Amino acid sequence: MFSMREAHAEMKRRFPNISFDIVFDVGANTGQSAKEFVVTFPKAAVHSFEPIRATFDKLAEATANLDRVVSHYCGLTDIRREGKMLSVGTSVSNMVVDDKTDGESTELVQLLRGDEFCQENSVDRINYLKIDTEGHDLAVLHGFDTMLRKLRVDFVEAEVSLNHRNPKHVPLEQVKSYLEERNYHIFCIAEQAFERADRNHLRRGNVIFVSEFAVHTNVDSSAKPHPWYPEAAPVLG
Repeated sequence: MFSMREAHAEMKRRFPNISFDIVFDVGANTGQSAKEFVVTFPKAAVHSFEPIRATFDKLAEATANLDRVVSHYCGLTDIRREGKMLSVGTSVSNMVVDDKTDGESTELVQLLRGDEFCQENSVDRINYLKIDTEGHDLAVLHGFDTMLRKLRVDFVEAEVSLNHRNPKHVPLEQVKSYLEERNYHIFCIAEQAFERADRNHLRRGNVIFVSEFAVHTNVDSSAKPHPWYPEAAPVLG
């Protein structure tokens, strides 16, 4: 099983022609991933998105001395709107919930659409899009639909369910189907976690997809064609 560090190392080894300049960290929590990204991708600007006030404050504090990290006080989804999230301190399990959900442990948050954020901030390519939103990952992907259809995102990381009895995370099959329709392929599944209560089968994992554009960019033109792919891939932009 790959750790995320091992997955990133293998990704960089296999895709030397990809310049990792822009990283999106969607569901940044208190900056755990952001701090890893500035080490893993030493040239990258890291955009971290966190909509819960208390968590965002911790994120901003944790990354205050990291010049390449920009913290955004908002979440991402499929439609720009005000939404409601479970809000229990800085828990990594805080998540978008139905607007009808009541209780003291909820918070109104600003949710933006990824395509609109990119357009408004002149982001024309994302090299690595990490999504960890506790079951909201597919909605976040929908918000990047234009960028994805144009293959303007090189790699996508999403947290997915790996068994049909895990209702919390989006099933791998749904994310895979959505991204394959947009010419993305599975690169690897990292950080696989087993089900709780000693049930010895997988519960979830972080799957990394790679775009056809990124694959084509790193094809060795001098190599003998693989029999499954007898013709050169088209140039994609």
